[in-house]
Amino acid sequence: MLASSIGADHVHAILESLERTGAHLAEIKWDGLRGLTRIEAGRVVELRGRPSKPHQPGADQRHRFPEIIEALPAILKDHKSIVLDGEIGLLDPTGSMMEFHAVQQRPQTDRDGITLDAIRNPMTYVVFDILEVNGVSTMSHSYEARHALLRKILRPAPRVQFSEVTPRVVDLYERMVRIGGEGIMVKNRHAPYEPCKPGQKSKQWLKAKAGNHRDNLDVVGLTQGTGAREDLGSLILAKKTERGWQYHGRAGSGITHTQIAAILAELSTAQRETCPLVETPEIRKPLRCWIEPGIVKADVAWERAVAEDPRHPRVKGLSIRGLTIQ
Repeated sequence: MLASSIGADHVHAILESLERTGAHLAEIKWDGLRGLTRIEAGRVVELRGRPSKPHQPGADQRHRFPEIIEALPAILKDHKSIVLDGEIGLLDPTGSMMEFHAVQQRPQTDRDGITLDAIRNPMTYVVFDILEVNGVSTMSHSYEARHALLRKILRPAPRVQFSEVTPRVVDLYERMVRIGGEGIMVKNRHAPYEPCKPGQKSKQWLKAKAGNHRDNLDVVGLTQGTGAREDLGSLILAKKTERGWQYHGRAGSGITHTQIAAILAELSTAQRETCPLVETPEIRKPLRCWIEPGIVKADVAWERAVAEDPRHPRVKGLSIRGLTIQ
């Protein structure tokens, strides 16, 4: 199932209304890679991502997450087979958020790279639904019954945990806002599981994002662009800390042609040979140049930041040497 979104303008009023009905439960919105898992006879035979085309299964992800594949069979108590729905990601120290960039950066095919990343950044599979037990579908059961069954027949294991649910919808949302989380999922406790086509949303699952963030960041480098934006792909962003300049992601959306021209005109005096950051980040795009901090600043909005890496960043404003560039 895919969730429908609650509009940001009235999110509190809607969540309060849903909580008052007593018909809904809330859980954390995990920001990782969706994973449908089938375990048979003590072996993980499927771990598939979300399908991108109708009537086709998602891509098999077993080879990318060996630490999870090793752990999953241990969750079964007395049952031969099971199908689960959940999210794969790198949990932060609080266990309440996933670092979205980490699962994106897990290699796709490089076996040595996958093995090394599994050691350095071990992922966790957070289970939030159960679709089949011993060949019998549970999808017609209510969400509340499915979650109770999940807790009854499975045991937690290293790298596998259950998504906690609560009837206190507003409290959980406000907690996620305070800690900078992705948001929450609100699910009808009486609803069955609805298999959806790719892109199709269910009205039984609602998501409420915890809000956008905005900050004024220094531009410390540029990536090479392509096509009509060949001269500039994105801005490499940083923020000053006690340790020095820390990487804060990249932003390419929202930059105007006038702003690009102004940045390029400044390169003769702003460009530098070495990376000004405390640690050189993995940019994953061809680097055009590094820029001296303090010259170009960008007002950037994003959904949320994890590990100093804004998600869906967009440039809202830009200044060079204190002069605003439209």
